[in-house]
Amino acid sequence: MKRKKIGNIKMDNIKVDWQNWDNGTKMIFAATCVAVFSIFLPWADIGFVTANGFRTYGFLLLGLYAYQFLQILKNQYMNKKLALGLSAASVVLSLVWYFNNSAKFGKKVINVSGVGLYLFILASIVLLAGVWMSSKSKD
Repeated sequence: MKRKKIGNIKMDNIKVDWQNWDNGTKMIFAATCVAVFSIFLPWADIGFVTANGFRTYGFLLLGLYAYQFLQILKNQYMNKKLALGLSAASVVLSLVWYFNNSAKFGKKVINVSGVGLYLFILASIVLLAGVWMSSKSKD
């Protein structure tokens, strides 16, 4: 049987081993799934017009999840400093996105962030906590 490959990743090495994962690793997996789901929800919502994570380029922040997610699926240890740095960057950049997501109506400036962005921020915080707690991360 021919082995499938996507880029440099052998598909036979990837597996979801939920029973043997610790809570931190489960949090990384769940946070990544929630973050992907949040991209399809509104990241900007003015009421009569919405824009999801694809239209607002929020999907670019998913790249900060890739290292941690692939390492747990391949059942390999991750560099804790790198994983924490990427996770912290996800939290910080999504918060920057939130605070810069405003529109001016008349004399008022309002924040137009949608539920997808709120969910992504929450998922980023859970990702950071999961990396911190995971036994798969080593110094």
